[in-house]
Amino acid sequence: LDHDAFFYHSNCKDPGIVGICKVVKESYPDHTQFDSKDPHFDSSSKKENPKWFMVDVKYVRPLKRFISLAELRKIH
Repeated sequence: LDHDAFFYHSNCKDPGIVGICKVVKESYPDHTQFDSKDPHFDSSSKKENPKWFMVDVKYVRPLKRFISLAELRKIH
């Protein structure tokens, strides 16, 4: 809890890190995995033993510059 994390744009033409956020709530089961009408539904995940978890985050600030996925791949 209270960890800093990257705010990452992933479902777009140019994915990458755009800012900093903070984890404000410990992980808990992602409710969408149990909803058969939701695109994230996972029939193999059970409420008594969930597969997918989520955390709540709070936006902190933007980065001074965008860091693209292509740039990240060059570093790692």
